[in-house]
Amino acid sequence: QVFGGIDFINTYHTFTETEIKANKIMKGRKLEDGEFTFTLKDLNEDAAQNTGVDLSVKVVKTSDSDYEGLATFDKLHFAINPTAEQLQAGYIDVTKRLDANDQYKMELEMAEDLTNLKEGVIPVPPTSRKVTVLVTYDRTNGILSAAIDPADAKFEFINREISVKKVDLLSEKEIVGAKMQVLDEAGDVIFSYTSTTEPTIIKAAEGKELAVGKTYTLHEELAPKGYTIARDTTFKILENGELEVTCDKATDDEGREVLLVKDAPVPTFEKKIKDKNDTEGTESGWQDSADYDIGDSVPYQLTAKLAGNVTDYPSYHITFHDVMESSLDFEKIEKVLVNGEEVKDYDLELVKNDSDSNIHEFNLTLTWKKADGEDRITDGKLNGAAVEVYFTAKLNERAAFGKQGNVNKCQLIYSSNPNVGQEGKVESTEYDAVIAFTYKVVVNKVSEKGNPLAGAEFKLEKKIKGTTELKLIDCVKAENGVSFTFKGLDDGTYVLTETKHPKGYKQIAPITFTVTAKHTPDWDGNENSRIDILTNLEGGDPYLGYVKAPELIF
Repeated sequence: QVFGGIDFINTYHTFTETEIKANKIMKGRKLEDGEFTFTLKDLNEDAAQNTGVDLSVKVVKTSDSDYEGLATFDKLHFAINPTAEQLQAGYIDVTKRLDANDQYKMELEMAEDLTNLKEGVIPVPPTSRKVTVLVTYDRTNGILSAAIDPADAKFEFINREISVKKVDLLSEKEIVGAKMQVLDEAGDVIFSYTSTTEPTIIKAAEGKELAVGKTYTLHEELAPKGYTIARDTTFKILENGELEVTCDKATDDEGREVLLVKDAPVPTFEKKIKDKNDTEGTESGWQDSADYDIGDSVPYQLTAKLAGNVTDYPSYHITFHDVMESSLDFEKIEKVLVNGEEVKDYDLELVKNDSDSNIHEFNLTLTWKKADGEDRITDGKLNGAAVEVYFTAKLNERAAFGKQGNVNKCQLIYSSNPNVGQEGKVESTEYDAVIAFTYKVVVNKVSEKGNPLAGAEFKLEKKIKGTTELKLIDCVKAENGVSFTFKGLDDGTYVLTETKHPKGYKQIAPITFTVTAKHTPDWDGNENSRIDILTNLEGGDPYLGYVKAPELIF
């Protein structure tokens, strides 16, 4: 309506509202309902609008994120000439805030509340964002409207949690007892822990919080028993909250992303001996006990299984340290195999001793190194590779008879730390031992009246499978006394033949007899139980190791 040339416009819809939302993204695990809190603050200091009125409104709103990460603030209400009730309800009066274009830009700061974060939760910058609400007044139609500017603005906040689990390289089962450290770029320890069956959340010390874009190192200070130290692994939080890592990751049953630091079991090692019966032509498998004649070449086998992480090392080596009792003389290395293929590239150190000129100890070493241009060994076939060494030693005249046996033991020395500068660190297995027995035969020589006789000479021969010829063991001359002894015999069948008979007596017919022994094929190498391995020596004394042959009566 027009009165005296003056326009009067009725205003309608002179209030409006808008809603602001934020999105919380949690990296590394699932969100918990209400876990994160956000604030919304008015940043306007409107003295520049020259209204003569303090237009600064200190609006503070808060909102908690839900389990899906959505945080919704209470609506902002705006009004032209609001009523007292509207002001009481929190409406913002924009009447004097409108610019020449009848618009008001409300500048807000949306920020994550960092004061109550759970320990181990890392905020990824930015942790606050500017929000602009554009309020427009359409005077012609009397309509007030408000909208986010720009309309497609998104307000995302990212947090990251880092969980680590120490696992077996092969089975990926949890390993308890590893002493772990987290190092910053300067090499300082910012967090340390001992692994358990549960993932460990990295919680840096105050003032040393994890930062985006920095590289951190997971370092194993001490491996649990039965494992070697793992190669150092690194991680870095990227700007999008994702992790850049040099180890494997997995997702557990709770939806948690877990870094897997894998320990390789220590190399395994065992030593074996093979038993042979010349008379029967039989041969045992590789076991822990055997019996041999003095002068025989005794076969031995050393077997090692390398660690499963050889390719973590720039250089890796193993040494077989073999020690024999003085009754065994090292003869030669028959062959060395790696994964079934013979190799010649090894170092053999023969250790001399002061007691005699024979060798009773040696070190055999195999070494693998990275190729030029590589930082680590690249041959994956070496991971868990089988290494076999075959050698012989001669049973000599110093041999112990019977249960005491003649022991040969060995241990494996191996690289134990793949980290740069630590390649020389080694550990070793327990000694594993095997035992070789030998026996002696006592022969009594008497006249028909039981009187001892002198002057007879004998030879002892052994029956060998596959030939009619007998193997000469020894020759003896019977002097004064009732008996004489053949020393250092294996189990088998023997023939005792008189080669010269006493004067006035006729020659006796050859006598055949058998040495039969039983020994346990398995032994744990414990020195205290070595006398328990030989369980029976038929027709003789297993403790002293002698067997009685049939009596010789002239």
